[in-house]
Amino acid sequence: MPHDTVASSVSHLDAGRLFESAMRRFAGRRAIAWPSGELGYAALHERVLRTAAGLAAHGVGRGDRVLMMFANGTEFIECWLRAAPPLEQRPAMALGEPCAMYFTAGSTGEPKGVLRSHQSVVWGLSMLARRLEPDDVLVARAPMGHTGGSLTGPFAVLLAGGTLVIPDGSDVDRILDTVERFDATRLYVHPTAFAKALLQSLAARPRALPSLRGLQWTAGALPEPVRDALRQRFPHLPLEVTYGMTEASNLATYCHAPLQAQPATDASAAKASNCVGFPLLGGEFRIVGPDGARLGAHAEGEIQVRTATAFDGYWQDAAATRAAVTDDGWLRTGDVGFLDDEGALHLSGRQREIIKTGGLAVHPAEVEQALAEHGAVADAVVFGRPDPDWDEAVVAAVSLHAGTAPGSVSPRDLVRHCRDRLAGYKVPKELHLLPEIPRNASGKADKRGVAALLAAQAATDH
Repeated sequence: MPHDTVASSVSHLDAGRLFESAMRRFAGRRAIAWPSGELGYAALHERVLRTAAGLAAHGVGRGDRVLMMFANGTEFIECWLRAAPPLEQRPAMALGEPCAMYFTAGSTGEPKGVLRSHQSVVWGLSMLARRLEPDDVLVARAPMGHTGGSLTGPFAVLLAGGTLVIPDGSDVDRILDTVERFDATRLYVHPTAFAKALLQSLAARPRALPSLRGLQWTAGALPEPVRDALRQRFPHLPLEVTYGMTEASNLATYCHAPLQAQPATDASAAKASNCVGFPLLGGEFRIVGPDGARLGAHAEGEIQVRTATAFDGYWQDAAATRAAVTDDGWLRTGDVGFLDDEGALHLSGRQREIIKTGGLAVHPAEVEQALAEHGAVADAVVFGRPDPDWDEAVVAAVSLHAGTAPGSVSPRDLVRHCRDRLAGYKVPKELHLLPEIPRNASGKADKRGVAALLAAQAATDH
């Protein structure tokens, strides 16, 4: 069946209608809460319609682009859900029409505008919402301007009739206060720096957190020591690891079962921490080699996906779009990994970040994981720097926990720590201690920023 025919036959499921029907269905429930107030679904619906009407009065119409510049809050949500006139008077939009544009994080290159259709948005959010309940309470930790903070994350709770809580700060203690005050049921614990700070905070000030029903990790491969520490601290909770990206959301998921729910002999049967699981509805994976040929189980190569949540292309960048999609319709993720015997996906790292040193390949994620195993390390980034002898040298930048005694951990100590865990060519040739690791607007480690900072420091030293 032609795509246009499919889109028109189910066009009543466009994103605006999806959210508007939820706001009507759950009109008597609480939709959004924050430390100083809350908003019910009925009130949210009214504010969405008023916002949409105001935009329409200023000439904003179908097909126009509206730039949203808000911090996390009700204003972002109201503008994102705009829909006017009311549902019964509004012509349906085809699923193939553009719905939203998000920008890539830009951690390894210039940010690109990613066009997501109504089909991509509806499919992705619906898959998340079907796993939530009306009594679920989610904390909006990630920036809503990034897909993980809205489109592929907590916005799904507004389709399930639950509550989205907006905290008044992003530090660990405030997040934990928010979990306690609003009885949050699920908590995103990525990235590694947050997870470690979370564990430290709970060690210093124990909290029961009885409302929590699950932990979630969505920022790539989960370091094994962090996974194990989280499971020991929350042995009764499942820990879900998911995989996705700005260009395609909700690709895979794997749940590490609660330790208390399985016999001790079964604990070793759990998959490795870098396993992000099995394809979700409407998606499939394949692993390909440098020649584009499909690889078998356990063979490492580029991860390619085919999914209903895939993007429609990069904004005003046809060349980048062509480079990102194969001739037969598979999205090149830029990630490296393999499929195990059961078809579960394991992440190794980013293809564009691979360091070629002495003719051998090093995945920065593997070195970062080794550094994360050191108890004093709060955060770490690893990247390659041009080197006359090695082509590229492995360089690491590390921040330590605030409670670490000055001088108690040196770069030499951390290099020795890596040498005990990694092959010699993977051990950092340079290791720098920083007060903190710079992050971009999406909350991801800014490797280019770190490299520039270290370069500036080197120039000053000389």
